[in-house]
Amino acid sequence: MTSWRPARTSTAIALFLALLVSLLIPAQSVSGHAYLDESSPDAGDIVEDVPDEVRLWFTEPLEPDHSFIILYDATGEEIDEVESRIDPDDQFQMYTPLPDDLPNGTYTVQWRNISAADGHSESGFFSFTIGSREDMTEPVSPDEDVTTGNPGLIEPLSKWLSFIGITTAVGTVFAWLWVIRPTMMDHSQYVLQVARRRARNLALVGLGIAVLGSVLALVAQTIIVTLGLTIQDVTDTLFGTQYGLFWGLRILQFAMLGAILYSGALWRQTRVRRTGWLALGIALLALLPFSMSSHAAAVSIGTNVAIINDWLHLAATAVWIGGLIALFGAAILPTRSLEPEERQRVLADLIPRFSTMAIASVVVLTLSGIYSAWLQVGSISAMQETEYGRTLSLKLLISLPLFLLGGLNLMVISPWMKRAAQAGKHFGRTVAAEIALGAAVLGVVAVLVSMAPARDTLESQAERTNFRFEHMDLTVATYISPGAVGQNNYTVDVIPDGGELPEDTSVELRLGREALLGGTRQIELERLPEGDRGRSVRFAENGSDLSIPGTWDMEIVIQRTNEVDWRIDRSFEVPEVPAQDQVPGPPPRLEGLQSVGAPIGIALAVVFGAVAARHRFRTEPDRILGWLALMFLVFAALTTWQTLVETTPTTQARNPILSTPQSIETGRELYLEHCAVCHGPEGEGDGEDIDRLERPPADLTGPHVEIHTDGDIYWWIMDGIDPAMPGFESELSDEDAWHLVNYIRSLRE
Repeated sequence: MTSWRPARTSTAIALFLALLVSLLIPAQSVSGHAYLDESSPDAGDIVEDVPDEVRLWFTEPLEPDHSFIILYDATGEEIDEVESRIDPDDQFQMYTPLPDDLPNGTYTVQWRNISAADGHSESGFFSFTIGSREDMTEPVSPDEDVTTGNPGLIEPLSKWLSFIGITTAVGTVFAWLWVIRPTMMDHSQYVLQVARRRARNLALVGLGIAVLGSVLALVAQTIIVTLGLTIQDVTDTLFGTQYGLFWGLRILQFAMLGAILYSGALWRQTRVRRTGWLALGIALLALLPFSMSSHAAAVSIGTNVAIINDWLHLAATAVWIGGLIALFGAAILPTRSLEPEERQRVLADLIPRFSTMAIASVVVLTLSGIYSAWLQVGSISAMQETEYGRTLSLKLLISLPLFLLGGLNLMVISPWMKRAAQAGKHFGRTVAAEIALGAAVLGVVAVLVSMAPARDTLESQAERTNFRFEHMDLTVATYISPGAVGQNNYTVDVIPDGGELPEDTSVELRLGREALLGGTRQIELERLPEGDRGRSVRFAENGSDLSIPGTWDMEIVIQRTNEVDWRIDRSFEVPEVPAQDQVPGPPPRLEGLQSVGAPIGIALAVVFGAVAARHRFRTEPDRILGWLALMFLVFAALTTWQTLVETTPTTQARNPILSTPQSIETGRELYLEHCAVCHGPEGEGDGEDIDRLERPPADLTGPHVEIHTDGDIYWWIMDGIDPAMPGFESELSDEDAWHLVNYIRSLRE
């Protein structure tokens, strides 16, 4: 049996430094794509005077040099005086100042962004009107080619080549050191020499394909980012975006791996020495840049765990699929020149070794895949209702026969190999079939990584029946729940800019759509006494007016004595099933750098357990490995328990109030009135009532606030934290609570 010895101190230090450099590059905590979250003015707004600016809020940070806003008048002419900018204090916001002399009329805002997290591009447009309803006209739609960079098939092809190439290179290193080399050393020296040459060439070819795929990926990203493909465009993408930073790190690690693969030291050694351990470490680290610019890096909370989980998923795929490629090219094909009986003996020794590596990979692949699906999809309905979910289903469908063929090799052909020489022919065929299926799976993954995750898609749709309007002298928030066909609750919160809302104020919703029997439906909302909380007044009603799915038009009419009627309209989609009901529940979230110990501990437990079980724990080394597997499993469980983030029923709720200076000031006033007595005037947990509390109040300026969502903070404000903090549901309106959330967020800044 091959002897193993630990890496020397210098090797361990080199690997640690390489990993540290990778982890020190910031991974953004964001969502899947940079969707437009809010805008001011909002789509369809009518504003009396020219706003100071158009400001957009997105769900991801933006690349400053490649995200922009274009303003058009109603005839489609571009307003040249405007220039868009990214807010220097908040990379999630893009704005453009407006000229003071813009005439009344309807204007179209066309926007385009590049996510600083994953390099994906989003674009869109909406219209608003300056003046009154009489100034509203139907605007000319802007040319979408101005905001669309379409690389065509280059993008999925580049990703597929990158995945195939790096999988082959990494899998060959693992298969050579753990399977092919130790097996061949016990048999023909001629076959060993052939296998050594083939494995080296295979790994180098795989790395070359990965480099080619990466170059094509840079070309595709350049087209997406700059809408062109000149030398200057490539330079801007490479040195002016976060994608370029990760791309450079990827190429650097490819170069390090290539240097080791090209040298003969790795392939000549008779046992795993320093070069072998260094090659294994760099091979695994070469996968990390892929994960650091993937959907995993776009998880809002628990980003570190999501990235490491994705990295383990890629590593397990590379060891299994890449190992199959190495097994076929560097072991099965060279043995064809041997006598049938000798070939039978070689393959009979190869299969158990490879099976141990494959079983560990498949278990890690399965566990990490389940967690990734939980993060990005979350439910069966999300698999069925979204493009991302359906594509993931296709991946699983292709993977199923891949698992079955692996089981066939392990449970049928492997025992047969010990009895019949012709079994080797069937083994080669099934391995070739597994490689073909593995390549197809990687092709689907290449398409999948460019799509918006299912969870983000459904969450975006769920927010479409909540609207906020700032028009004339009123701020109005409208909620339609659940916003689907059938019975709905209609709620309108009205906040006057100054003074109080007259008692005889009436609020009416007018709902209609084309071909609607009975025409427009008018809903008179009732003023709720308990809705009068400060300046906010709530009006509500319920009914089954939304009777069929499709696009509905809504007009809000507010009438006050001696005032011009306040009117605004908006269109929205009404689905058969409430969008909120389709949003999956929050996934388990682990926060903090120490949380990465959970997935790594589970992976190590699986690897040690698979190796220990190879001889059914009969030898002393196997029993030691078994105990180590158990220790890592316990370590992973303790890490999970210590770093698990508490969730609330409103964890996934988005703040409908924009974080503007006005909102923060409103929140500050509410904070000083209700919260400062415990949390202190600056939120540092040093209020005057601190000595009378059972436990110290939270320091709201601390980093722990960032690991919770706006929905979590909203829930604790309204419901309280037993027994330390009372709930304020009876004293604050929803609007007040969301203003408070914005102010609490500002304390950290």
